Amino acid sequence: MAKAQLLRRSRPEGGSEVREAPRGELPLADLDLVPMLRRGLRYAAFERIVDRAALGQNEAAVALGIAPRTLARRKTEKKLDPASSERVARLERVVRRAAEVLGDEEAMKAWIRTPNTALGGHTPLSLLDTDVGTHAVLTVLGRLEHGVFS
Repeated sequence: MAKAQLLRRSRPEGGSEVREAPRGELPLADLDLVPMLRRGLRYAAFERIVDRAALGQNEAAVALGIAPRTLARRKTEKKLDPASSERVARLERVVRRAAEVLGDEEAMKAWIRTPNTALGGHTPLSLLDTDVGTHAVLTVLGRLEHGVFS
């Protein structure tokens, strides 16, 4: 799968414009993501990342702390609220980083569901409902990348 491209374009009158990537892909740069999160991501972004991680939509919603009824409402509206968008971006960041560090998509899919000693026996997926948990997961991935036993 090709990496998402940054979507910053210069405007003729100066400044720049940030647009959401096609097919729900998110930009690589965190600051480019901020305005998109504030507006709310398209529901397609959620579907794309859930498919990439081979998660069920309800499984992902529960892991991210999004009520299934809220998710159903957002699907009808075709847009996530800012809080749900932030949580989906956390999942996307972890999935992208895990695939990069572990070397392939299948290893990433297994890793996010496997209890990890460095995470107190929790699965990485189960910690993504909070920013602190997400940070812990990304820290473990950083340690793995640098060859530190985790």
